[in-house]
Amino acid sequence: MWKFLIYGASAGAYNLLVDATYETEDGTFTESWTIKSAQISNVYPVLELAFEPDTIEMNSIQIRLRSDYTGVPSPGKSFELETISFEVGIDSHLNRTPSSRTPSSA
Repeated sequence: MWKFLIYGASAGAYNLLVDATYETEDGTFTESWTIKSAQISNVYPVLELAFEPDTIEMNSIQIRLRSDYTGVPSPGKSFELETISFEVGIDSHLNRTPSSRTPSSA
C-alpha cells in the first residue's frame, strides 16, 4: 500500500489522532499520527489528508480515527468522515521513495 487518504468535513476545533495497525509477515505494527487543530483549520471545512505508512507490504490494515481536545480552547464537534481510500500496487519490483526519504544502498 502506498498511502491512504481521509476525506470528510471539519465541524469544529479538534486534534485528529490517526492509528494504523498493519498485519505483516513479520508481525503486527502500529504507526500513529497527530494532526493539530491549526493544521486542520488551514483547509476548513474540507478535510483531505494523506498518510504514507512506513510499512508498504502488509496482509491487512486497521485504521482508527479519534478526536482529541487537548489544547483546544472551545471543544465541540470534531469531524464528519466521508470516505477512506487506498492507493495500492501489486508489482513487487516497484518501490515508493517519498521526497522526504532517500533510498538505501542495501
